[in-house]
Amino acid sequence: MEPLFKDLYKEGMSSIIKTRLSNAYLIGEIFGMLFFGFVIDRIGRRTGIVFATLFLVLGIVLATAAHGNSQLGMFWMMIVGRGVAGFGAGGRLCQQKSSMKPYSLTECSLGEYPTCGTGSAEASDESEYVRRRRGILVAISTDFAIDLGFVVAGVVALIVLAAYGERVSSGVWRVSFGLGFVLPVTLFFFRIRMINSTQYRKHAIKQHIPYMLAIRRYWKPMLGTSLSWFFYDL
Repeated sequence: MEPLFKDLYKEGMSSIIKTRLSNAYLIGEIFGMLFFGFVIDRIGRRTGIVFATLFLVLGIVLATAAHGNSQLGMFWMMIVGRGVAGFGAGGRLCQQKSSMKPYSLTECSLGEYPTCGTGSAEASDESEYVRRRRGILVAISTDFAIDLGFVVAGVVALIVLAAYGERVSSGVWRVSFGLGFVLPVTLFFFRIRMINSTQYRKHAIKQHIPYMLAIRRYWKPMLGTSLSWFFYDL
């Protein structure tokens, strides 16, 4: 969407605004990951997923409906909206590399980390059938969904642009952003009916969580997992 923004909003689309649009989502993700990672051990996976989805939907709506008395004001509303969406998506760590890309499957369908990621890992022990297929199920629901989302986001933007006859219009980016609203809202009605995993219901520690003990005991797999995701995102 960057070329479109440059053509439509020559006065407001500066390099500073471009950077802030990109960073707003990333910063929101960081705070979202830290916040939801902390609270879901206390309030449960289901509640965390519901609230993460609500923040994501609210952010998408704000960014899609961005207006202002000036182009700069409109971009600041978009920045705030992307920050809110990032906070909701931050429960799931999906990285939006470009601020100009429409909200995609990457942001709207993949389960939010650490809410959905944690719940999915726990749910993989629900039955022997699922346990034997844990690897492929995790791969499909995480990395495959992320990368598919990047591709679909670009395709959606091209389809919308073609529908406008390749004319430069604010409707192109608003429709592209707004389509990201559909999937999380659809998933929301399923998420409010879900229950916490059996592992969480049986073994959750909601008070005096021994974080340091967990780090001392599991620092090696935690470090390996973190490095894997770090290099993947690079």
